[in-house]
Amino acid sequence: MRLLKRGEKMNLFSMIPDDFFKILTSKHKTLYLEVLFMLDDLMRGLIFVSREQVVETLQNYFLETGILPMNIEEEESVEVKTHRALAQSVLRELERKGWIRIIYENPNDEQISFPRYANRMVAVLKELEKSDHNAYARYVFTTYSSLKIGIEGGGNEWMALDSAWKATQDLQRVLQNTYFELNEIYNEILNDLSTNDILSRHFDVYQNKIIDQVLYPLKTNDSIPRFKQSILSLLDMYGEEALMERMINQQRKKDNGKEHDEGEVAARKIQDHLNELTDFYSDISGMLNLIDHKTQEYTTKSIGKIQYRLRSDFQLKGTIDTLIKYTKSADADSFAFLEWHDFGLVSQESLYTPRTVKPDIREKERLTVNRREMTAVSDEAVVEKLRKMIHQKFSGQNVDKFVLEQLGGKDQISSKEILLQDYDSFILTIMGAIRGYGHHPQCYHVVFGKEQVRNGRFELPLFYFIGGQKDV
Repeated sequence: MRLLKRGEKMNLFSMIPDDFFKILTSKHKTLYLEVLFMLDDLMRGLIFVSREQVVETLQNYFLETGILPMNIEEEESVEVKTHRALAQSVLRELERKGWIRIIYENPNDEQISFPRYANRMVAVLKELEKSDHNAYARYVFTTYSSLKIGIEGGGNEWMALDSAWKATQDLQRVLQNTYFELNEIYNEILNDLSTNDILSRHFDVYQNKIIDQVLYPLKTNDSIPRFKQSILSLLDMYGEEALMERMINQQRKKDNGKEHDEGEVAARKIQDHLNELTDFYSDISGMLNLIDHKTQEYTTKSIGKIQYRLRSDFQLKGTIDTLIKYTKSADADSFAFLEWHDFGLVSQESLYTPRTVKPDIREKERLTVNRREMTAVSDEAVVEKLRKMIHQKFSGQNVDKFVLEQLGGKDQISSKEILLQDYDSFILTIMGAIRGYGHHPQCYHVVFGKEQVRNGRFELPLFYFIGGQKDV
């Protein structure tokens, strides 16, 4: 950051009005930005545009998009009743805040134009608003070409050096943005994202915006290793005394010699350019190594997270499918299958329990398993075992509470209408179907249909929760 010297004026805030940025924080900021972008499109290829043309365009736009007339001006209390009045009101507010200027070519002909600072700001906002990055410019090749043309052309070495410096500044920002976005998506996958969300970030951000638009060009057609040494050699030539003297004279001539007759400021600026270019291309391998390391971290973590998700989804799906199958069957015992599955929960204590050696059972007599005795279990015993095995968040009270929230005072709700946001809500729904299907007095009961339905990403049987009079 450059500090101001004594006597140096800060003219930025004297150029921009105090209320300039208020439209970006107002409750109508979306409307203001749309109008500014439309104005920029209308002025493409023009110096200014007729105010009447702008009003007509905005009026048609408001009618087509369904934007209703409303009062948006802070300093006006007149009620806006028409779309044309709304267009006029928006333009007055933009003019009041300093985003547009009204130019009078003649007393009856009003034209709209952007002030210089507003024109730059609209361009920045438009660039930020784009969902995709700009096409990658060949920054390294541009730097090399500018420096080489300056040496071989012998026309204006200072202009060539300045052009190379600007291209390098742009490349530095691209690398900073790339590392930031890599770090962002890496932190996101550490959160509890679904498999679809992880894949979406991988292809939309990592593949399209980082690999295809930045890292691939830097390693192929705009290769840093290919041009790095040539750029550093050219910079050494620019540091020679005779060439430095020519560049100082060129810059003094450009500025008419008013601010630095002895060339001290010009020499300092040229030397700063040379130092920054030399430091950047000397250290750029370290910057790329940081990005490559973060890339490797991200790919390793994302692949591991996706594999974990797929395994977990498959195992959970198999268990739930079995649960649905037995619950839907009217002839089979809805709870007996729980006796055939061994469930267990991992706790902090279990992680540190020493592994026990299994006894050798090869010589022992194999016992006969009586399947009928296994299935002959009372409903009360099975329900009690289920209550102990299920995690606290799937307790009977929480299940009943979830079902009642879904009913929301309705007489009934089907499995297709229930809001299934995640696996927890899916399991609560299935557990509610099991509880409501029994013959115990509940605040609701369940009736099963004969078909399968899809609710979001889940497929489950058609059943209805029918409310009762008893509260949980």
